[in-house]
Amino acid sequence: MVLSVRCKYLDRYLNELLGDLIRSSLRADATLRSIDPLREVLPPQTQAPARVRIGPDWYALVSNWLTEWERTGDTRWRDRIVTGMRDIAAFPAGLFTGEAGGAVGFDPTTGHLVNFGRGDFDGGYNLAMAFCGEQILWEALDLVDVSEFRRTLLDFARYVQAPSAEKIARYGRDFNPQVFKTIYSRVTAWAGEQLADPTIRSRGWQQFTSDPSGQPWPAAVRVSGTAVPVPVDEIPTRGTSNPAGDFATFATNDFAQRTLAYISLLAIAPQEAP
Repeated sequence: MVLSVRCKYLDRYLNELLGDLIRSSLRADATLRSIDPLREVLPPQTQAPARVRIGPDWYALVSNWLTEWERTGDTRWRDRIVTGMRDIAAFPAGLFTGEAGGAVGFDPTTGHLVNFGRGDFDGGYNLAMAFCGEQILWEALDLVDVSEFRRTLLDFARYVQAPSAEKIARYGRDFNPQVFKTIYSRVTAWAGEQLADPTIRSRGWQQFTSDPSGQPWPAAVRVSGTAVPVPVDEIPTRGTSNPAGDFATFATNDFAQRTLAYISLLAIAPQEAP
């Protein structure tokens, strides 16, 4: 009985501790006033209280607000998400807005985003979704139905890996979003799923399979002898002159992004799988 009571209070303590740790991330809003994520990339700006990239910076804020809203039911956090979504939807370039990967102004007090009017379409948007930005947005849109932002996200997903002719027809100009094929293959496939367009779903698979990062790794080899405590099977390394030593033919980022692409593509576009 004593052990049961102790476990009960320990469980409550750990839950509260975890809640405090989660809630501490909400301080990031105010911190952005003094620490600019783009301070080493762009000169200082005076058009807004703070500056962020739509992705990954604003997406990270959204994940914080979404978690707090789900935990507490306090709708002010939901409202901050909706505010930013509507601001982005009103930008002429949508999610292709901003230089240096999507730089926009941010007001930590109101949650509003500000269009600086610079660098649209040419910012290089790879990092926007590299840290599962699309997963955050998909989940958020399941909970807050902001139709104009859904259209904006779908537009981005539809054209981010589209051929030049399609981008010109839609935006009146060609541009290179500078995105990694494997990472954005799942975003493209989602657009095809939303639009019920098998051609776009297939494009997602094509982007994945044509990316060197999406190719099969070399066959594992047996490593034994004095190199390891016990024999193991490993993907072979390639020799380098780096003093840190040789490196495997794949990296942690490659492994993670490829796995995410596999999961998403098979869930979204299974019929188009090669």
